[in-house]
Amino acid sequence: MAAVDAVFRPGLRRLSDVSREQLLRAYRATTYRADIGGRRIDLRVGGPVDLQGLSAEQQPVEMWAFVSAANPGSRPLSTAENLRRHRDLLATCTARGLVVYEGWGIPDTDDWDPEISLLVLEIDREEASAIGRAFGQLAVVCGQAGGVVELIEVG
Repeated sequence: MAAVDAVFRPGLRRLSDVSREQLLRAYRATTYRADIGGRRIDLRVGGPVDLQGLSAEQQPVEMWAFVSAANPGSRPLSTAENLRRHRDLLATCTARGLVVYEGWGIPDTDDWDPEISLLVLEIDREEASAIGRAFGQLAVVCGQAGGVVELIEVG
């Protein structure tokens, strides 16, 4: 938990008054990172998808999503509230039988904190979008084998 607390810094500029397009640009200027069995995966919107050998059976991953429950609508919440929401997201995904890995959305700029997230394997765009909407998100990041990383507006 200390590592989680270390990346949430209070007092950063709020983005609640920023236009939707500016928010979407900020989401595109983010690295979506997960550590999977010692292998660091960095995903960027518009970049290639390479998640070979990440499933439990070491089969190619056909589709995936990066979903967060933190800061719904890009309105900053406390660290404690974001962690509570993240635990709820984790419970929602595991109850559906989805394979998940802890991750972070790490912005290119320092005016927003990294957000705790999940990399969810073998989830289609519709289910990922529904989960994102249920947790008040404006967008999720999705991909399919052989494609590019896509930002999908959901809220």
